[in-house]
Formats: sequence, structure tokens, C-alpha cells
Amino acid sequence: MSVDVLGRIPPQNQEAEQNILGALLLGTPDVAVKIFEILGMNDCFYRQSHQTIFDAMRDLHENGEPIDLVSVANHMQSTGKLEEVGGRLHLADLCNSVATAAHAEYYAKIIAEKALLRALIRAGTEVTALGYSEDQEVELVLDQAEQKVFEVAQRRITQDVMHIETVLHDAFAKIEQRFEMRGTFTGTASGFYDIDALTAGFQPSNLIIVGARPSMGKTAFALCVARNAAAGPYPGQAGKPVIVFSLEMSREELVMRLLCAEARVDGSRVRTGQVAEEDWWRLGQAVGRLAEWPIYIDDTPAITVTEIRGKCRRLAAELGKEIGLI
Repeated sequence: MSVDVLGRIPPQNQEAEQNILGALLLGTPDVAVKIFEILGMNDCFYRQSHQTIFDAMRDLHENGEPIDLVSVANHMQSTGKLEEVGGRLHLADLCNSVATAAHAEYYAKIIAEKALLRALIRAGTEVTALGYSEDQEVELVLDQAEQKVFEVAQRRITQDVMHIETVLHDAFAKIEQRFEMRGTFTGTASGFYDIDALTAGFQPSNLIIVGARPSMGKTAFALCVARNAAAGPYPGQAGKPVIVFSLEMSREELVMRLLCAEARVDGSRVRTGQVAEEDWWRLGQAVGRLAEWPIYIDDTPAITVTEIRGKCRRLAAELGKEIGLI
């Protein structure tokens, strides 16, 4: 039996593991479906021999073959793993260890919870090791640490199969809500009325791709959307936090574009220093407005999706609210 770095036995319940294996050997196909749904993750059993037997059962299940004492023993013998788990005698003992498969779902949830706790312990150990990695940049280490904990949390996220009737009720409730809010935008407004009229604003979880030929103004359009979303483009509508990740322009270039657009000053004149007297007043007013809006810019070169996700999580935590647009 393994112990952790502090000499303690990790969370586990071998009795529940034995009950699950016995229930699979005795149970019906519908019992197997429930168990494999709950224990879909790899390495969910603490005892390696139990995990090996469970993997063999899952192979049979995925191939549409029955799970019983004979089929499991034959399958494990064909892969050379039967003797290392105790042979046919041990499989027979598992059958005898459980009288009914009625409580299999309960035991499966116990095993899943213990596996999740062990995964969290492993992640904590790995995070501790990262803390001693002085040869890496602190930001990179922090992102890796966040990702390890995030991966453990992701193991808990499952979506149940749902009958259409339930979804219909939710959809109809949303239609009623939108009817009550008619004339307004339910998502993050882009500030371009024709687009917002078609989409009701960019909705949560939407991925919007702006496509056009080179030099058609895709970046300028995206910046205008960012500005509008942060400012609240329509009367009575509050702005939402916006974070811009730029892989082609520096943050200074992006801010210069935003500033010139907001001030309605020719950007080419600003770049060459040919700023007219009346432009200074417009630029000063624009600086005051832009500084008040929740726009955040990151120009890290070659940034990864994982890093973007980590930075968005941290920003949302700091602000205490969801980000309206990325």
C-alpha cells in the first residue's frame, strides 16, 4: 500500500472497489452503463490490480461483449494480465464479495470522489515542485500551476443526456425573457446597430470570427467593437470588461489606434507628429474617456490558448465579474 510524502495513505476505499468489480461481474448491461459513465476517467481505482480488471471489463463493454466471470478471465488471459491480478480464483472471490448490484451506482460515486481527491493531491505535489523551478519565468510557472488545478476541476464537469422536453421549457423561458426585454440587446453589443439587430449582441460562449481580405480593416473593426462593448454603445447600457490579445501589434500601437479613432484625429498625422492645434483638445478628451473604460490589452508574443485562459481567469477574479468580450 503506497503512502504520500507525509507518510499518510491517500484517500481510497478498496471495499467499494471490490463491490464495483463484483457488481459488474454479476450485473446487467444497464448496471454496467451507469458504472462506466460515472467512472469514465482513467486511473480511478487505488489498487492497481483492481484498475487492471476494470480496464478489461471496459474493453469488453466497448466491444459490445458480455461482462461475466468467463469473458473477463478469457480476455485477461489473452492479454497476459490474468495471473498478475490473482488469476481466476481472485475473480471468483470478487463475485462472491457482493450479493447484489443494486448499490453499484453509490459505490461508483465513492470511488470517483476518492480518485478526484488523489488527483488533487498529485496536482498539489506538482505545484509545489513548480514553486522550486527557479530557472523558469514566474508567470509561466503560475500559469502551469493554475492549469494543473484546473484540469482536476474539469474532471468533475459532466453533462447529462437530456430529453428535448426539458430543453424546450428552458428555450421557451428564454423567449419570454427576450420578449420582456424587446428592443434591447441580451448579449454584448458591438455598437454596430445592423449587426446587433441580427444577433441581439454577441451571446455568451459565442466564437465570432471576423473574416475579410487583407487591408480591409479587420483589426480596426475589432478595436471598434472592443471600444463599444467597454463603453456601453447604447443609452442606458453599461459597458462590460473587454480584454484584447494582440499577436501582431504592440499594445502602444493598439492604444494609438483606439485613441485616434475616439478623438476622430487622422492617425497618419499623429504618427508623423503633424498634430494640429484643434487635435490636441480632441486627443485630451479621448484620453479621459478611454481611461475610464474597462479595456485590458495583452501583447505577449506567441501566447498559447492555455495562457490566454489563465489570464482571463485571473482578470475575472480580480474584477469580481465576468469578462464581456475577449
